[in-house]
Amino acid sequence: MWPFQRKPRNNKRQDRNQVLNVKLSDKEQQRARWRWARILFMVSTSLMLLIYGAWRGVDWMLDRMVYHNPAYALLELDIQTDGVLAVDQLRRWAGVRIEDNLFSLDLPRIKRDLELCSAVQSVAVERVLPHTLKIRVAERIPVAQFLPPGVRSDQGATPGCYQLDTDAWILLPLTAQQRSVAPQPDERYPLLTGFALAQVRPGRQAESSPVRAALQFLTLFEHSPMAGRAEVQQIDLSVPGLLQILTVQNSQVTLRTRDLEKQLHRWFLVYETGVRQSNHIATLDLSVSENAPLRWAESSVAPPPAPRARRPLPYRRRHV
Repeated sequence: MWPFQRKPRNNKRQDRNQVLNVKLSDKEQQRARWRWARILFMVSTSLMLLIYGAWRGVDWMLDRMVYHNPAYALLELDIQTDGVLAVDQLRRWAGVRIEDNLFSLDLPRIKRDLELCSAVQSVAVERVLPHTLKIRVAERIPVAQFLPPGVRSDQGATPGCYQLDTDAWILLPLTAQQRSVAPQPDERYPLLTGFALAQVRPGRQAESSPVRAALQFLTLFEHSPMAGRAEVQQIDLSVPGLLQILTVQNSQVTLRTRDLEKQLHRWFLVYETGVRQSNHIATLDLSVSENAPLRWAESSVAPPPAPRARRPLPYRRRHV
């Protein structure tokens, strides 16, 4: 051995120290990760508690200063409708009481509850600070009626009749307590007959094609030259594709459910011819395209009654 040569190191001891250092480093990294996890948990928990406390504080302030503040108590309930529904009945349906807090009222709920009535078409609800709730009601306009099974009645608006508007909504009969005024003598509508009652459900829209065709005819009739010259009393829908119309003037007119405007014009031309000749239509079949069968009334028959004065549609009151 050379005199200045170093002794060889203990390789086993060196390897053991390296393994020990690696193990100590892993433990320190694990402790550091746990430490950061605890810090993150504490910070997130504190932040959540802070947010919850702020939310509860704001909720408490709103509750004390807004939702239970007597300065916003309801003192005036302003309800107006454009039809025949009684204001007291609308107030009961709305479920609103004097001294309720304006901000605690659920306006969508009030609107929904009022529109559950089949006679109501639309509702507008508005807060008017500091003490007023304004409700405006637009009612459906009936244009026809039909009798439920087991009910018999003559012409006119009767308590047992279901009414329909131009959109085929079936209106439930209103009681005397639900109306602001009693039914008027001229409050009568054409009676629809001859269709399956199982096809219509009160309080909903009618899906029956014959019923919808009859309602379309009534809408077109009100804007045709025949309006004011004849008054529809009854429409029989028993024959598919046909409207068999009986007027107050005792004329029986048959129309197809298609091309109603054209047939109404032909009806007017025949009517004008009869007026010039001092004749009155007894029967007229306009479902025939050419040479429509026509029979004039006997001259010995009493002259037909004059149609009632035209009621403008819609017949809404103007104060709303």
